[in-house]
Amino acid sequence: MKSFQLPKNPKIRIIGCPGTGKTTLAANISDRVGVRHFELDSFVWLEDWKMGDNEETLQIVSQKIADNHSWVMCGGYSFTDKLLLKECNILIYLNYPFYITFWRLLKRTLSYCWNKTLLWGKQGTYDTFYRTFCTKESILWVFCTLYQPSKAKFQSKIDYWTSVHEQDGDPNVVQLTFTHPDETAQWLNSLSKFQKQE
Repeated sequence: MKSFQLPKNPKIRIIGCPGTGKTTLAANISDRVGVRHFELDSFVWLEDWKMGDNEETLQIVSQKIADNHSWVMCGGYSFTDKLLLKECNILIYLNYPFYITFWRLLKRTLSYCWNKTLLWGKQGTYDTFYRTFCTKESILWVFCTLYQPSKAKFQSKIDYWTSVHEQDGDPNVVQLTFTHPDETAQWLNSLSKFQKQE
């Protein structure tokens, strides 16, 4: 694959099911080309698995966008779609098969449970074996029930993004869909390393 040149001041939004590696990809992009990485989960979740107010979260996200010329943002919360899809100029959709995503999600969740990993630095916010296997709050349960229906929702996000940027007439917008982690890794390796952003 030829070297992929990011537009000036890239604003990258990554979408996809839990377990596809959105956060990992965002961190790798950030490290490689020097843009700020923001994880929506860290804005949404408070201590002890309590969710913050949507409007307050939107204010935080809006401020991050205003304060940074370039960024990469991951996490899936529909109330942020209108803002982020309008602002981003690169939209990446990780559309992996069920078996790949579930296996990755299972390994990650078991690791979090075993190591009692504190998520997003929020007190009391960590996965447990009980939460994972005995409740409907389990990320595995959420994934299994929403995997197929989410396909249409992700496509509607892409359609909305496309319509917004077609109206803007901006030629420097890109939508990328990857259907396997190898495709994603190949694209990541094609990025011009340490491309300085303003």
